[in-house]
Amino acid sequence: MDQIPRKIFIWSFFNALAICLVTIFYLLEEFTITIISYYVIMSILFLVLLGIVNDYWKNYGVANLLSIFRFSVVMIAFLVSDNLILLGISLILNLTIDFIDGPLARKLNEDNAFGSALDNEIDSILVYVAILYLYSISTLNILGPVAGLLRYIYIIWIFVMKYTITTEAASLRAKAIGTNFNVAIILVYLFESIPLFTGYFYVSTLAVLTSFGKDMFGLYLINK
Repeated sequence: MDQIPRKIFIWSFFNALAICLVTIFYLLEEFTITIISYYVIMSILFLVLLGIVNDYWKNYGVANLLSIFRFSVVMIAFLVSDNLILLGISLILNLTIDFIDGPLARKLNEDNAFGSALDNEIDSILVYVAILYLYSISTLNILGPVAGLLRYIYIIWIFVMKYTITTEAASLRAKAIGTNFNVAIILVYLFESIPLFTGYFYVSTLAVLTSFGKDMFGLYLINK
């Protein structure tokens, strides 16, 4: 298990603060979803530059390039289209590539702390943008944005408590919960008019909230 580089961890903290702040402005109707989309694009570009400048991005790995590709596809889709089916398809492509890039990194011996951090940040940002868009068209209530902020609240809490963050592989339970949450979001996009899938999203949100709560409590017990 590798420790996340300190500079990347600090970036994650300030990015989490910024995400929470722009969300508040969005909820107050001061920012639009387009402004937030441009911010998250710039934040990932800054993270990539940080990795290159500090030599964290070893050999410009294929897996990292796949992560950038899936991020680009989804963000372009959200910037140019308001068709929920098309956006849902872009999220399916993202989830498919996400299943591939981790094993590929290990197979090509490109697995490292920066690659893991980049992958996690892209996962979180795409979930956040996808949820916020559904909220913007009144498909989800305020619990939607709250769900999108869960990981960022978690990062802020870890930083404030001065805990050590590592790239330890997620448990099978955590992977299943994360995948289920992504599938729930995709189903809302594909079948937005069917309340059953919106309900499924909220149930999945509770599972994610419980998982983060357990992780936070576990870290507290380890570090107290």
